[in-house]
Amino acid sequence: MQKLENKQPTSKNKRRFRRIFTGIVLVLALLGSGAVGGVAWYFSNSILIPQPYSLLPEFEVIAADADTVTLPLPPNNKQFADTARAGTYNLIWQGGHGRLGEIISRSETSLVRPLSDIEGEPPQAGDPARLEIFMHLRDPLQDHGLAFEDVRVTSDVGELHGWWLAEDLTGEDDIAVLMLHGRRRSSRLETLRIMPLLRERGYPVLALAYRNHDSSPPSPDGFFHYGASEWQDALAGLRFLQARGAERVVIYAYSMGGAVTLETIERWQDDLPVLTALIIDAPLLNPRAVFELGAKATGLPLPAFFTDVTMRLATLRAGIPWAELDQPATVNSLPAPLLLIHGTADSVVPVSVSDALFERLQSNNQNVRYERVVGVEHGEAWNQDPEGYESWISDFLSEHAPLPVAKRSP
Repeated sequence: MQKLENKQPTSKNKRRFRRIFTGIVLVLALLGSGAVGGVAWYFSNSILIPQPYSLLPEFEVIAADADTVTLPLPPNNKQFADTARAGTYNLIWQGGHGRLGEIISRSETSLVRPLSDIEGEPPQAGDPARLEIFMHLRDPLQDHGLAFEDVRVTSDVGELHGWWLAEDLTGEDDIAVLMLHGRRRSSRLETLRIMPLLRERGYPVLALAYRNHDSSPPSPDGFFHYGASEWQDALAGLRFLQARGAERVVIYAYSMGGAVTLETIERWQDDLPVLTALIIDAPLLNPRAVFELGAKATGLPLPAFFTDVTMRLATLRAGIPWAELDQPATVNSLPAPLLLIHGTADSVVPVSVSDALFERLQSNNQNVRYERVVGVEHGEAWNQDPEGYESWISDFLSEHAPLPVAKRSP
């Protein structure tokens, strides 16, 4: 595989970013715009500072019994406040979680849904709660009965945490899957929805928690870098798979994990296992589009202006080369077939980001399959249609990442 050019930001670019930012700060100071600077600082915190996986409630439980739960009608338009959403979802509350069924009844202010598979303490009236797209919140063994090894993967920030699920690899055309989760409100738990399918089909899996997530070490400055530094952790995961005998790899990534994936591909080394297929779900491949969408959602006036100021401030704080992370504008080709999945109702990463990537790759005759799912929120394609989603994965892997002949099911 051809080694691609390293995309590390140059000193010249860093100096240019700092000059631009300094100019903006001076203008704002002259205009007496202290409020603008305060908002930009707050906004930059929201995009840079990791937020560990936690409850983050959106509403309170109205009532609950052994089999049902009464919830308020959607109190706002946030993704995890939509209590009326049909599909396969968890309800989580302080101390427990359970699977929601379809709506039984509703009134002018509330609705009743079945609640099953409760883990932890049953919900009580008044408990803070929210919807959750992760259906399993423990580990592969407790949730699926899948044996795993809790491994440590050495990267430049320290020992990353990973779940390793595999039989013995012989190194004879063996293939493994590296799974990378998303950004905020995320962790290795995100990989548990699809993990049983991968293991049932015989794929060894490494679900890796990269820096700033899930007990893995933080980055040196404590900030997200949207793939600009996290790629080093993905490379460490690939080295781990190589040491375990993998000669071919599939990368399966969600949200910011998609950005980490494409940044990793830019730095792929010839002695690594061969990349045979890519699966990316709702990928965060254009940070500016994501931040501007977030600014609009918060009701900020002049969202484009605030996004510009915030990103320049974030550059000063974290040295992130934003222009180089706009993958739909910079990626011309990929070394392996791609399955791209994105919902049109995504309120976190606009579907236009994946549209642009698909159009660019298609125009360059790349092998890409695009499942553009109408009306689906961020990362919820599986939740809306688990059977259909898993058929996409199965078909794609069968075509582009077949197991060694000796390990295929009869």
